[in-house]
Amino acid sequence: MATGAATSADPTVSRWWRVAGGMFMNLALGSLYAWSVFVAPLEKEFGWKRADTSSVYTWAIVVFALSFILAGRVQDKLGPFRVSLTGCVLLTVGFLLCARTTAWSSS
Repeated sequence: MATGAATSADPTVSRWWRVAGGMFMNLALGSLYAWSVFVAPLEKEFGWKRADTSSVYTWAIVVFALSFILAGRVQDKLGPFRVSLTGCVLLTVGFLLCARTTAWSSS
């Protein structure tokens, strides 16, 4: 039996599902970098200052980087599918919670 990167763990699963999954993961990652599109509307809607919105983005980048370190270690044990699915669920929950934001005050 041949071993290597070209062999699939489950030959019944189409490789196109992996392509689609990778595309959606990249779109999810891009949502963080689309922050600049939302800064001005957030400041206008909620009356926030640039320091408020910048601190939120800074925390997002820090958590993002730390979660990648953790996810990489967990992926070595559980595999990429479970880690990706968990990340998808957490990102969805985060977006749903953000959608419920009404106001925030730094004072």
